[in-house]
Parts: sequence; C-alpha cells; structure tokens
Amino acid sequence: MSDDFSVSASIDTEPSSSLPSAKLSSSASTSGEHHATVQLLIRKIIFDKFNNTDLRFTNDEIFDIIKTDHGNLLPDDICDVCDVESDFDSLCKSGLVRNIAQNFNTMWLKLFDVIEELPKCVACSNVTHLGRSEERKCPNPVCGMTIA
Repeated sequence: MSDDFSVSASIDTEPSSSLPSAKLSSSASTSGEHHATVQLLIRKIIFDKFNNTDLRFTNDEIFDIIKTDHGNLLPDDICDVCDVESDFDSLCKSGLVRNIAQNFNTMWLKLFDVIEELPKCVACSNVTHLGRSEERKCPNPVCGMTIA
C-alpha cells in the first residue's frame, strides 16, 4: 500500500464529487488517520447510495462497496466489517444513523435525516457529508473544524 495518496473519483462516477484524502499506513501511529478515511468513505457511500430516510441498509453492504470500489484505501489491518465496527458506532453516536436491528456482526441502519453535501472543509480539504440534524463540524475525526 502506498504511503501517500489523494483520490478524487466518485463512487457513482460523478465527476463533481470527491473521496477523502489521507495519508495511510498500517502503523499504529496512523490508526486515527485510516479510520478517519473509512468514516468519511462510509458517509460518502451512504450519501450516494442510501440517502433516503425510508431505506434500511447494513454495515455489510457498505463495507462490501468499500472493498469492491475503494479497496486501495483500506489499510492492511482492516480485513472485514468487524474491523470497522467502531466507525459505524461513531455514526450512530453522531446522530446520522440509527441501529434498527443487529444480528452478530450485521447492523441494519436507517438515516435520521437526509445527508447534505457541504463545501470542502477549510482545514482538511475533504468534502463534508452531514445529516441535517448533526452538529455542523467536520466529520473527519482528526479534524473537527466548525463548518459555517
């Protein structure tokens, strides 16, 4: 896996959207960085594929999309959905989604509110995807800048 990368491709091949950029490695010192990238990817996928409060979706579906379409962004220490359980828990705690059912490792989720795509964060330059009722701060866990 390369040490530095920046991606500006779309999950649905829309040229205007961008994916999170970060510096990744499998070392423990960058654990927060790679989980930040995973959390931002999860938000982007939900925005693109499941942005409807009537839909239900699973963490497995989202993780499969990440592996299939963005596997190059996953560090070596993330092998299955269990490795990103804390990232999905963070989304529940933020008020973006709610866990409506769970079976072992599979979480069925629903959005509280529709997700909005906001301008890039001025601090970390990532496109921001927030639910309407979420606090207006960058969802990148290593950033957290207030968004106007």
